Amino acid sequence: MDVTNLGKPLLGTAAAISAGTEGDSHLSITAKALTTLSLLLIFLPITLYFFAKSLVFEGLFLLSSRQSYIYSAILAVVTVHVLLAGFLLFAFYEGGRTVYVSYKRD
Repeated sequence: MDVTNLGKPLLGTAAAISAGTEGDSHLSITAKALTTLSLLLIFLPITLYFFAKSLVFEGLFLLSSRQSYIYSAILAVVTVHVLLAGFLLFAFYEGGRTVYVSYKRD
């Protein structure tokens, strides 16, 4: 009896297939998160800037144009920082999900 392959999944078995798909799904989750963050970093600050400037600061609070530019810019910068902090937290906690496959050798 050959004992050198004990603990190793055989090629084509369910264990070998599930080990491969776990890594692929992990990569897929990371790629989706990175794509989502990139789109949010592009569109959310710009949208918030113009929305806050015209509707909130000039429309609701009746601030001058110069003041609304400043407050809207501050809001856009804070939005970028919040998104980057969220990405860093996601990346930090995502690193803990590493899939380890152990092989026992006797």
